[in-house]
Amino acid sequence: MYGDPNAVPFVGDWDGDGRDTVSAYDPGAGRFFISNNPASGQAQYTFLYGDPNAVPFVGDWDGDGKDNMGVRMGNGFYMRTSPVTTATETTHLVAYGDAGDLPVIGDWDGDGKDSQGIVR
Repeated sequence: MYGDPNAVPFVGDWDGDGRDTVSAYDPGAGRFFISNNPASGQAQYTFLYGDPNAVPFVGDWDGDGKDNMGVRMGNGFYMRTSPVTTATETTHLVAYGDAGDLPVIGDWDGDGKDSQGIVR
């Protein structure tokens, strides 16, 4: 596995093949380790996103069948909209809830796109 002992595991379908793969987030550095091939034991893509100790989450923001990641910082949802396979970074920001609320992601209205929610 990649990351460090404090890494937070999460899953996502990064390439739209219909299968989730395990990836990791290093909260101390704010670094994501993404892989479409977990058998290799190596991350295919690594990048910094958000501040250290942000709360990571995953969703398909545009309904294209490929998951992207996001981070919760303060009362903001920072959702990366660019594919994990590109160094180009685009972000969609939604201010929702209060600092300390936990993110919950789902397709709440059946439109094929995930949206944000909170748990207090």
